[in-house]
Amino acid sequence: MVEFAVVCSLCFVMLFAIFEYGRYLMVRAIVDNAAREGARVAVVTPSSTTAAQATIDVNTAITRFMAGQQLSNYDVQIFQADSTGTNTGAWTDTAFGGNIVVQVSGIYTPMFPTFGFLPSSVNVVGRSMMRCEAN
Repeated sequence: MVEFAVVCSLCFVMLFAIFEYGRYLMVRAIVDNAAREGARVAVVTPSSTTAAQATIDVNTAITRFMAGQQLSNYDVQIFQADSTGTNTGAWTDTAFGGNIVVQVSGIYTPMFPTFGFLPSSVNVVGRSMMRCEAN
């Protein structure tokens, strides 16, 4: 009986670790997809739209694609960038063919206890760069 308790406990720990790793990969994919969808909305936003409304539209698209996943220190950055992805200014001033970057970041916290051998939180960043098509 003692052996069963030890083996069963270890199996449950491994099972929960597998679940948690799968959930982490899912959250990473969701953050990447949300950044990509935000960039899609940003690059086709017409220049006639006000900067405030355009930013709201991009954030709405990102929130919709986050699918209710809660991240600590959730942050969205939208900016104009050069070919290396370096911030060069406001995204709403991007000329046709210029790069727009959308970056979604946050801290993923596991649902199950980590027992000290797994990190208690992991920084997750999704970043997408696309060329402006609307101005």
